[in-house]
Amino acid sequence: DVRAEAKRTRGQLTKAAARMSMRQMAGAFICWQETLEANKHVKGVLRKAASAMLRRRLSRAYDRWAGCTEEAIEARATLTRFANKRLRATLLGWYTRWAGMTWEAKQMRVLLQRCACKIIRRTLSSAYKSWTECTQEALESRARLTRLAQQLMRSALIGAFTRWWDVRAEAKATLVLVT
Repeated sequence: DVRAEAKRTRGQLTKAAARMSMRQMAGAFICWQETLEANKHVKGVLRKAASAMLRRRLSRAYDRWAGCTEEAIEARATLTRFANKRLRATLLGWYTRWAGMTWEAKQMRVLLQRCACKIIRRTLSSAYKSWTECTQEALESRARLTRLAQQLMRSALIGAFTRWWDVRAEAKATLVLVT
């Protein structure tokens, strides 16, 4: 009866420890998963913002260049050689400015991608650290509960042994008295 009670108690404690451990690990995993989803969303928003900035800059530069090109075509018909040389210099300046803005936009996109990657790495690192801490706490809780269960089992076994010893001693005493 005492053995069965001790076995049942040990089983209940083991199940309780496992449930607590699983709850803590599941919570940490869900937190990590939600953080990962949030990071994907942030990365998408940053990518859209970078693309929009790039398109606006390229569009403005192209419109300026296209406007200047039309002016150049009209002016070519009426200008002298001197005017044509001046026009080429102006077009080159506009093209250089457009190329510079394009390069700048590309650098901005690269910078934004690096920032997004850093943010995502930091967030994932933090989530992973939280998960490992929760997992460590769960393992420590399980170890404490196991030690407690072992102590309870030992005390139950000692009590059972003591009662057996007393009954055995009484049986011996009764046997001695009868004979």
